[in-house]
Parts: sequence; structure tokens; C-alpha cells
Amino acid sequence: MEQTADKKFYYHNLFYDYLFHFDRLKPFYSFDHRNIKDYRQRAEGLAHDYKHGLRDKLADLLAAHNRRLGCSQKTAENIEKLRDRSSVVVVGGHQPILFGGPLFVIHKAVTVTGMAHYLENTLQTGVVPCFWNASDDSNTQHIDNMGLLGPESMEEIRAEHLENDVRFSQLSLSHDQMKEILDRLEKKLAPTDFRQKIMDFLGQCTADASQDGQVIWSDLFSCLLLRFFAKQGLVIMDPAIAEIKQMGWEVIESNIRGYRSMHQMAERAGRKLEQSGYHSQIKTSGRKLDFFVSYGGKRHPVLDTEGGFTLHGQTMSAADLADYVKENIGRVCPNVLLRPLLQDTVFPVLATVCGPGEVSYFAQLKDVYGHMGQKLPIIYPRFCATLVEKKVKKILKKYELDYPVIEKSIPALEKIVLKKFLDFDIEHILSRLDRDIMKKIRAAEQEMQSSIMDKTSAFDRIKRNMQKETGVLKGKLFSEYKKQNSHLSEGIGKLKMNLLPQDDVQERKISIFSFINKYDFAVLDIIHASFKPFSYSHTFLEVDL
Repeated sequence: MEQTADKKFYYHNLFYDYLFHFDRLKPFYSFDHRNIKDYRQRAEGLAHDYKHGLRDKLADLLAAHNRRLGCSQKTAENIEKLRDRSSVVVVGGHQPILFGGPLFVIHKAVTVTGMAHYLENTLQTGVVPCFWNASDDSNTQHIDNMGLLGPESMEEIRAEHLENDVRFSQLSLSHDQMKEILDRLEKKLAPTDFRQKIMDFLGQCTADASQDGQVIWSDLFSCLLLRFFAKQGLVIMDPAIAEIKQMGWEVIESNIRGYRSMHQMAERAGRKLEQSGYHSQIKTSGRKLDFFVSYGGKRHPVLDTEGGFTLHGQTMSAADLADYVKENIGRVCPNVLLRPLLQDTVFPVLATVCGPGEVSYFAQLKDVYGHMGQKLPIIYPRFCATLVEKKVKKILKKYELDYPVIEKSIPALEKIVLKKFLDFDIEHILSRLDRDIMKKIRAAEQEMQSSIMDKTSAFDRIKRNMQKETGVLKGKLFSEYKKQNSHLSEGIGKLKMNLLPQDDVQERKISIFSFINKYDFAVLDIIHASFKPFSYSHTFLEVDL
């Protein structure tokens, strides 16, 4: 296992500094994610401020939801911890993406369960690992695909029958449509000892996510995570449970009364971020409130208009809107500004596990939380990793390359490798040749100093042409050597495809099933074992089974 601080693997400057230079960003957050004292302080604050009367109802709702999806005994036990007034939650979340989506979703859940286990032992209190299934969202382009490592390139499986712009909790597929997707996946997976095991696993998840002859999309995602993390007892939280939103009604009500103040706070923080050299992630939506209301699965904005608030073509007063929304709370879909606030009002959240984008969002929410009489929870950055197979490790070793250098382009990598294996230095030889030629030209030019001829343009032209020609010669020599050693280019192509598919970090592109198909579900144990609390560098995790 190796780590790197190379910036390619940290997405943007804000996330990089959050990991390695937190003091630069400290004013934007309530707690220091690196300091265990802050975790104790947050837990003590929750013991004093959290509405403990919610605990039993929350536990009952989560128990019923997770049991329906076939949760493990460990998950049921973790839910019961919520009834204890001293217990807290570590939470992460994501939209319900096809078959679990890319590796970073797994890495986030590993961080949630790993930090919950660590903090429970360290703080000596119950810590419940929870995953928020973001089923209120509706852009299916974000959730309808998964990537697999093929022999030559990344291959994609796509769910082609999903209706777009429908709230994920209301998306479903027929069993025939789901079977078609599973059949395509099976054909894409290489025939290994574990392929049938994968298909059986997904078949069971599909069965458990079925209602009335349909496979419920968001439930399928939840079922998969519950089984992946059965031993760790991951608990699924789903905003489709209307009672959860009822418990956080005050957040929605506050937005109806004071959305403009919330927008101003987020915008002010965004400007401060930009002045500090970072980017502003949350862009507020003018006179739109920060939640939608769903009709037939389609989300509709609430607009602040001259005559009052307009929703789905109907205009009403603030009081009438509040009454309507409260009566139809299950239809409410908070946006990025309100969703975490709703979650942290309902649950005793000690820490939220975040990826790069979410860390940026929270940097603009400190004052919004304060407006609601709350503090931001601890924002803990998720585990980031690239899985490295033996065949890839062999190529790296053979070409004497280290991990950070793989971010370079394929032509640049080819030059690096060719230089190492040539028995002469092309660039040095041609540089010397260029220098010698220029010396001869300048000598000839000086000999003609006394001439009355205007020779400047002629000599300038020949200098430019000679420099150009030595550059062409260098390119041709490298090209010829590549032809004679084509295996070098092939090896570099495999490196890039496996470690930076489509020139993006692996964890954003490739599904865990690419690796399960080769190494069984034990690959999940390897990822779990590699997680270390408060270790933030991107990890190159060598899979050796």
C-alpha cells in the first residue's frame, strides 16, 4: 500500500487544502476533523442539544425500513443503539446509482463504518454507521450507468429504461427490464470463478427490492449496500420515509419564512471562499425556495412571486404554503442547501463523511446552520484509493515508474520510459548536434561581418529551420524506437486504462464488480483493512489475492 499527495488525485484545491492545510479553511467549518478533542466536544454538544424524544421513533422507522430490505443482525443491533441518549451517528450518502456505482461510493461507506467503529471504541459511546440514500434527487443521468474494466478499454453498462426527471424513490423497472440489464452485465464480465456468484448476489438484491412486480430503484441500491456491509452493520437512511421529514419540519418552515437570509449567508461564504483562492460550490436559485414538491414523481420548484408563493401553477400565501407542505411532507425534496440541515436536525450526527464536492458545499453552510441554532457536524473526508492489480504492479516495476507519474499523458509517459531503456540519450545527442550546428552558423555569420550584404534574414531563417529539423528528427527517432518496441506503448496504455480510465481517477469510473469478478467479495475486506482513521493521502492499494 502506497500513498501520494500528488494533486491529480484530490480533485480540486479546496479538498486538497482541507486534507493537508486545514488551518487555511478552518473559519468555514465548526470543527477540526483532525482533532479527537473536537469529536468529544461535538458528542457532548449533542448530548445537551439534540432532541432525544426523536430517538425511539427514529429507531422504529429505521428498523422497519432496514428489515424490509433484508438487513443483517448487526444492522438491527446498530439501530437499537439509537435509543440510548448518548449514542451518535456517523453518516455518509449518495444517490442510488446502478449496482452501487463507481468505487468511491464503496470508499465512502468504508469510511462511514470504519470511523464509526473507531470512534465508538475511542469515545466509549454508541456510534451508528448510517448511509443516506439520496432518493429525493431526480437526474437519472447521474445514476443510470456503471463502468467495468475491459481487456482494452473501460466498458459501460447503462439502464436504458429509466424515466428521466423522476424522483429516484419513485423509479422502478419491470423484472424483464432488470433481467435485460443483468444479462448485459453478465456478458461484459469475464468468465471467472466468481461471475456466477455476482449474478446470484445481484439476483437476491433484485428480489428483495421488488414490490408489486416492479424492482424499486432506490431500494435496489440500499439492498446492495446492506449486503456489502452486513458485517459492519451499516444502516440505511432514506428520505422516502415521510416521517423522517416530519421530524425535520422546522427546517422546511424556516426556509419558507427566511430563504433569502439563508441564500445571503451561503453567497457571502461563497464570496469569501473565492477571495481566498477557492471556488464557490453552492449557487443559490434567485427567488426559488430550497426545496421541491413532487407531483407524480416530477419535482416542481416553489417560486416567490409578487402575489405570494407559486407551486405547480397555484399561488398561495406563506401560511397556506406552510400548511400545504406540512400536510404533504412526503412529497418534499430538499435541495443541496437544506438536505444536510434536515438530516442533522433529525439525527444526532457526530460526523458526516464527505467527498470533494460535499466538503465544498459545507464550506458555505456554517452560517446557515447557525441560523437554525445548530453547528455544522464534523466534516470527515472520505477514504480515497486506487486499486492496483498484480499485472499493473508488474508493469510499473518493469518500467521503473512510480504512482504519481501516471497522471502524465501517454506520449509523455512513453518518452520517460523510452529514455530509461535506450542505450543512448537521444535528447542529449540532438541537443549537442543543435548546439554544434548553431555554433558553425554563428561563426560563418561573423566571418561576413565586414560584408555590405544584408545577410541577417538569411541566417535567421537557417537557424529557425535547423532547430525545427532537429525537433522533427527527435520525433522520428522516438517514433521509430516505439515501432520496434511496441510492447512499451501497450504496457503504458494498460497502466493508464487501469489506474486513470478516461484520464480520470479510477474510483470515479470503475465499479467494485470489476474486482469482485477477479478476486471474489474478499476484495471488500482488503479495502476495509486499508482504511486508517486520520490518514488522508490517496492510497494505491495493491490487490494481492
